[in-house]
Amino acid sequence: MDEAKKIMSNEEFEQCKNIICSTNMAYIPILLPSPRFVKLIDMIKSIGKVFNKKISELEAKESIQLVTGLSVEAQQAYFIPAIGNPIFVAIKEIEENEAIGWTVAVDIAKSKK
Repeated sequence: MDEAKKIMSNEEFEQCKNIICSTNMAYIPILLPSPRFVKLIDMIKSIGKVFNKKISELEAKESIQLVTGLSVEAQQAYFIPAIGNPIFVAIKEIEENEAIGWTVAVDIAKSKK
């Protein structure tokens, strides 16, 4: 977030922060994973709108893959609900969402400068 504050206007930063935080609050991570990825794709598209950049679903999926190292499909295939510590899973997913959101926001902001 420090890098984002340096290269974005206050308005852009606050809009991105609100989008990313609302994405984390919009689903329950310990349930089926597919709603998470729908929300992540929407989050990335919304961040693009902050910077007047249209982002396709494919570009959003590629962004997720670049940040996490796994495709959306692979992440869904390896997720098994109710196995492991649900609190740990929720924290991990929230941290990943933050990383994805801020990485995309910073990349777009840099490309606009």
